[in-house]
Amino acid sequence: MKGQKSRQFVLPFSSQAEILVSGFGAKASRVAQLYALKKKTGWQVPNGFAIHVDVYEQMVCTGKKGAQMKKLMRKLEKTQKESELKKIALQIRKLILAQSLPTAIKKEIAAAYKSLGSPSVAVRSSAQLEDTDTESFAGKYDSILNVTSIKGIEKAIRSCYASVFSDRAVIHRTQKGYDHVGMRMAVMVQEFVNVSTGVSGIA
Repeated sequence: MKGQKSRQFVLPFSSQAEILVSGFGAKASRVAQLYALKKKTGWQVPNGFAIHVDVYEQMVCTGKKGAQMKKLMRKLEKTQKESELKKIALQIRKLILAQSLPTAIKKEIAAAYKSLGSPSVAVRSSAQLEDTDTESFAGKYDSILNVTSIKGIEKAIRSCYASVFSDRAVIHRTQKGYDHVGMRMAVMVQEFVNVSTGVSGIA
């Protein structure tokens, strides 16, 4: 429709009110909330942007290899054997890493990165169930540090998506009885802080 605003899948932390847990995961939502308090509190919260779970959906579940990956995900649901879980998970990771992000999403990410001033960034997972009140999934998904280019960011995002099917994540979900097919991941890209400067904190 003419004049209708197109949907954005990539939002800056300054759009905190729109970075909801349902679409961006608890981690990204909480970091955006902290960023919103930066002026009031003086907290040194690095700036960044968040990428909606629907981008994962577009690339992994409904992309060119979507049907093949969903078939493999359903296989995960049917076994408890660790060696078989690892074998299937590896196949899924390879398929994800071979995919490309949608062109429109690449443009949104590039614009968001440029608006930060193109700094070194950390590309961090913000998956469903991660850092919630009932689950942490600590160490189960990947975060890629000190990324310095848009191509590097795109690659790091794919790595985050692939880590949904890391051996440790798959085994943990299987042991807990969580769904593999319905799992989704958002990603946040945040200015990288070198810990050698003496800054510390958690988020």
